[in-house]
Amino acid sequence: HALELARRGFLHIDGFARSHYLISRARKSALGERLPVRFREGDARKLPYPDSSFDRVYIAGNSFGYFSEAQDDAAVLSEVRRVLAGGGRLLLDLSDGDWVRDNFEPRSWEWISPKEYVCRERQFSADGQKVISREMVGHTEKGVLFDQVYAARLYNREAITRLLEANGFGGVTSAGDYETKSQKNQDLGMMGQRIIVTAEVRKADASAARNGNGQAAALHSNGTSGLTGASHMNGN
Repeated sequence: HALELARRGFLHIDGFARSHYLISRARKSALGERLPVRFREGDARKLPYPDSSFDRVYIAGNSFGYFSEAQDDAAVLSEVRRVLAGGGRLLLDLSDGDWVRDNFEPRSWEWISPKEYVCRERQFSADGQKVISREMVGHTEKGVLFDQVYAARLYNREAITRLLEANGFGGVTSAGDYETKSQKNQDLGMMGQRIIVTAEVRKADASAARNGNGQAAALHSNGTSGLTGASHMNGN
């Protein structure tokens, strides 16, 4: 997502992820395309950015809800609020939990490059609030690149709105029933239908975001936590 923002003309992009593999791959792509994107590894509950340093945050590609406890999700939102300037906005892209429950697929796979693919096996947690997934990334020549197990907490529009409001966000709006289409006719699993949520931070320094002096950011995960930021968002 950070790379795509840069391709579309946004400036000063920062990519942040917990996964060394994803960060390494992103850095390699950015170097190859000569895209001015900065990448860092870390934990989204403790973001390495100063207060009020972004004017936009984009939590991308169903990257939210992967920590073990519900309070960890609140901690991520608290950190996002901290690094957003007053008047800054969050855009959250996540799976529609109700749709996942009604259209559950225990297995899926997809190609992520001409030679790399991802296979996933899924089951619900005992309380039905999470989807537990085993994810294997393989290479047609190198074999298995990594194999991991993670759990994603499911949210519907009402639940994510309550969580955002409880953590200092206002002006929450959501667009549900956002159906994802695969150009390769693949099983999209949890990403088959998504919720797009926006929310606003209200702080005393709201003029920073309005004047374009802050930065913008996004979180990317697939089992890890990530953040992509851009200051002075000059899109084409």
